[in-house]
This record gives sequence, structure tokens and C-alpha cells, in this order.
Amino acid sequence: PKEIELAKERLQENCHAQAVTEARKLLEQLSERARIALKEAQKKFGSKDKSLDGAVALLELNETFAAHAEAHGPIADALTSRREDPADATLLEQAVCVRTARGKESAKQYAEAIAAWRELVTRFPDSPGAELAERRMADLTRKLPGASRGKTPPATDPTP
Repeated sequence: PKEIELAKERLQENCHAQAVTEARKLLEQLSERARIALKEAQKKFGSKDKSLDGAVALLELNETFAAHAEAHGPIADALTSRREDPADATLLEQAVCVRTARGKESAKQYAEAIAAWRELVTRFPDSPGAELAERRMADLTRKLPGASRGKTPPATDPTP
């Protein structure tokens, strides 16, 4: 009986050790995915055509990996560095607006999404974000009640 108890303890220890090993492997895989995604986001951010996509991706990575210190550190550093450059900081502000508007769209809150897109156009006219916002507002207008009858949605105040 003492040997059985000892054997059971050893089995439990091995199971625990295996779980820890698997958890470490998972964290390493997540760190690698974060590094790859950060590299892709930075590449887009530096591209004229995809800069807004890169800014949005960087913000999403920051949120996604916030609880994983090893993965989050380089992302936070990149974000801090980008915020120090005025042009990049403006692009990141647009990205915040894009994420807000997309969140409203996902929740099927079309009037609120249109207001969020309109805020982006108001704050950042003649920007890549404004171009995207104009397209999204046109698409969303068709999804509003009464849109099939040609009614234009009323302007909504984007402030909460």
C-alpha cells in the first residue's frame, strides 16, 4: 500500500510536469505567432497602401497579447515607438476609430457604426481612414431600416 501511494504520487507529479511542459510549449508557440504577426503589422504600417491596416493590426496585437508578457513586450515597444512619430500617431488614432466602427458593425449597431465612421471622416479628412469610412458608411446606410425606400439615415452624435 505504501508503494502504491508513492506510485500514485509519482504519476500525479508526472502528469503535472507534463501539463507544465505543454503549457510552456503553448506559450512559446504564442510568442512565435506574436513575433510573426508583429513583423507583418510593421511591414504593412511601413507600406503606403496598407499603413492603416498595419496600424489596426498593431492595436489588435497589443490587445490580444496583453496578458502574455513575453509576447506583449515587443508589441508594446513597437506601439510606443510609433506613437512618438506624429504621422504614425495620427494613423494610430485613425486605427482606433476604425476598430470602434468595426466593433459597432459586428454588433449590428449600424447607426452607431455610421456615426463612428463619420467621426473618422470629420477628424481625419483626406486620409486613408476617411476613404475607407466613406465606403463603409455607404454600405451600412443600405443596411439601416428604411434604406430600401431610399431614406438617408439621420446624423447621429458620435459622443457617448
